[in-house]
Amino acid sequence: MAEVNILVPKHISELLTAIARRQEEVTGAFLYSAHPKDANARIVHAFFLTGVGETHTVQPDQQSLNGLNELLKRLRPKGKMGVMPFHTHSCGTGKEWFHKFSPGDLQAIAGGVRGNPTFVALLYTPEKILAAGRLDNEHVVHTFEATPTQLTNEENVKGLWRQVVKEKGLGQAVFRLTSPKQRRK
Repeated sequence: MAEVNILVPKHISELLTAIARRQEEVTGAFLYSAHPKDANARIVHAFFLTGVGETHTVQPDQQSLNGLNELLKRLRPKGKMGVMPFHTHSCGTGKEWFHKFSPGDLQAIAGGVRGNPTFVALLYTPEKILAAGRLDNEHVVHTFEATPTQLTNEENVKGLWRQVVKEKGLGQAVFRLTSPKQRRK
């Protein structure tokens, strides 16, 4: 087990909690980098929605995963960016699932840990954010007020994503790159 802290910008965390209030579950991935001063901390820069499912199940769209994999191939040579999966247990899933991973979730997470010793997955519900993987405990997700300058790779990611969308013929709605809005003076 490892001590891991996951730093999620408040605007992203609030948006995912709001998404969890829908009836259907969603799945996606966070794009993150290591914290410059803490090797055990991950800073989330953006998230991508890769699938919208039913009330009790969700699977990622293969086209979305292909696009995300292409983006990661282009980002990795430029820096240490990683991907961390997440999904929701929504209002439609039922309140009994707001505080725990399902057996299917835990099986998928165990497979991720076998393939990657630093694997962590997140679960957003209307009431709670949980983490599972190689962790000492599930209380590792922290939100912070992010400014655009704190998310240092934002413009690089947006530019590469536009290239992937254009070259692969993906619809803009396939993924959602979100970041704090620039405040104009």
